[in-house]
Amino acid sequence: MQVQNETLHIISNETKDNIKELSVVTPSIYTSIFSKYAISHDTDLSDEDKVTNDFLNEKIFLFEDLQNQTSKNALELSKSTAKAISAIKEKDDTTLSEVLKETQELRLEIEKLKESMYRDELTGVFNRKWVHDNLVKEEDDSFKQSGTLALIDLNYFKGSF
Repeated sequence: MQVQNETLHIISNETKDNIKELSVVTPSIYTSIFSKYAISHDTDLSDEDKVTNDFLNEKIFLFEDLQNQTSKNALELSKSTAKAISAIKEKDDTTLSEVLKETQELRLEIEKLKESMYRDELTGVFNRKWVHDNLVKEEDDSFKQSGTLALIDLNYFKGSF
């Protein structure tokens, strides 16, 4: 399935590049262009439902994992906050020290989550989401006015190992 996913990713990118020039794209136009590229890559689309389900299941699993980790971290933060409030009211330095340690551990977990959200799994380089969230923010025009950005899309990159 991995090789097929990589090939489908390449075909999808080629299709998107091709339809950029079109002012109107209907589902049948997209399908015909996609099919043309699939044929050029010797990719059989007869089992499209299975491929689609596998792809969606993989993405859903990643999303659910991220959601579960985020929920766990939010719950831990809530508990630590409640402990901190209580410790401040009672002037309990021991509990405040525990809360500090818990908060530092939680901060590391959040950094790991951000890392997984902002980096490509294979190459470890920052992804487009990181670029958008950190460089081309709507409220910050500094990069737009003085920055230059080059994005390189390497087709067949995973297959070269």
